[in-house]
Amino acid sequence: MDPEIALQGLREHSTVYGEEDRIVPVWFAFFPQVLTFLGWLTIVMAKTFPGHATFLVLLGLLEALIGYPLAVYLMYLMIKRRNEHVTRSLGFLRYLVELLAGVGYDVDILRSELEEMRLHTERRNPVIYALLTLVPPIGWLVALYIYHFLNRDLHEHSVRERDFLESVARLLDMNPHEPPFELETFYVVPRRSTFLYFVLTLLTAGIFALYWWYTVVQDPNRHFRAHRRLERDLIESIEQAFSD
Repeated sequence: MDPEIALQGLREHSTVYGEEDRIVPVWFAFFPQVLTFLGWLTIVMAKTFPGHATFLVLLGLLEALIGYPLAVYLMYLMIKRRNEHVTRSLGFLRYLVELLAGVGYDVDILRSELEEMRLHTERRNPVIYALLTLVPPIGWLVALYIYHFLNRDLHEHSVRERDFLESVARLLDMNPHEPPFELETFYVVPRRSTFLYFVLTLLTAGIFALYWWYTVVQDPNRHFRAHRRLERDLIESIEQAFSD
């Protein structure tokens, strides 16, 4: 592939010139839970204020009916952004390999590693999984399984990304801990113990699931921000090399 074409593909698959990985604010992720809780709390309060019982019940139902579908949508969004990030990231790395090949590097090892990453990437259907959370009585178990695979998938993906980028740095005879790589700041999603988190969720009557949900939202956010920095520095270095 012509290096200029590869560089253009690199730009199009980056968070610098092309698509952005979706950052989900933590407050927005918890908004449905808060709204649903307030809905049921309002309904309970109707017994305390019998003169306003009808109004309070209707208000509570409205809050719950808004919060619950929004929670399902957020579950869909978490899975969808996982798919989009993995697809975009693999495209970025593919064009990086083609760029290096175009300027004369032997990239057979990189192509092998990239193919290994692709083979270990399983696309998840966000619509089906999100809708399954509505099915009683298994919906909450489906939700916990979604928490599980979102963490596991991004952990494994980010580990393979880091290893791949170390291989790129070695090929270029560059230090992976210096610009433009600085891989010590590349956020690898930690592997969280599903068994431990599940037990803690049971022991706390579901309260620990709030923290579990926080990690599902925030771990990818941190990983995506690390991508922005890395991709920006890589592209700037490549563009500088092309202009020299």
